[in-house]
Amino acid sequence: MHLSQRERVRYDELSQQIRTYMHERRQQDPAFTWQQLCSDSGHDPAARRILRAFYAKGAIEDRTEEKLWVLEDLFRLHVGEP
Repeated sequence: MHLSQRERVRYDELSQQIRTYMHERRQQDPAFTWQQLCSDSGHDPAARRILRAFYAKGAIEDRTEEKLWVLEDLFRLHVGEP
């Protein structure tokens, strides 16, 4: 996956937030899991923020500028085709 500089910076920031949160939680409870994070997100604003960061990373992966350019080129090349 190739990200623009802006996308890479944001992606790295989100990744760091998630790693830091998970590390801190596992310092408190070594058995802390991603499933617990998801469960906690219903009542813990910090867990909710991290889950949003995770989804934001996915959105960057799904919508990279380069990927959108490739799709745009494909649609232009195959106008009218199913």
